[in-house]
Amino acid sequence: MTRITNEYTVPRYTLVRIAAMEYVRAFWWWIIVLPLFGLVAAVTATGILQVVGIIALLWPLTIPSRAFLVSTRAGRILVDGVWIGEENDRLYFHPKKGNGFSMSDVSIRDIVDRGDHLVLRTKRMAFFPIPKAAVIEPESLSRFRPE
Repeated sequence: MTRITNEYTVPRYTLVRIAAMEYVRAFWWWIIVLPLFGLVAAVTATGILQVVGIIALLWPLTIPSRAFLVSTRAGRILVDGVWIGEENDRLYFHPKKGNGFSMSDVSIRDIVDRGDHLVLRTKRMAFFPIPKAAVIEPESLSRFRPE
């Protein structure tokens, strides 16, 4: 097995920030349309539709808390420490505690650059942040980028 990264950790607040940014990037059109509907409904409607409009208007404020909830599974692995290896077109994630998991190159949607981290996005709308400083050879991850 070829080691792609050194062992690294990602603090919980960084993971939540990356999760919130990925959420906003994936669903930006909902973040615009739903509050606009909420504003119109809150101002013009009455009764239950006005309540729905207020909820729709406030919905974007819940993104950080939802990012926290969505990132709990990955957070357990990343806070304790993990390293990534590669063998036979699969990435193997080896956490310090517990069982690891693997991911085939087919399931990777994209690897994007987000400041100090590379974010590995899967086709199932999951993500896995990798600090750039932990990557041993940047070319080793670039072969997993879909063409």
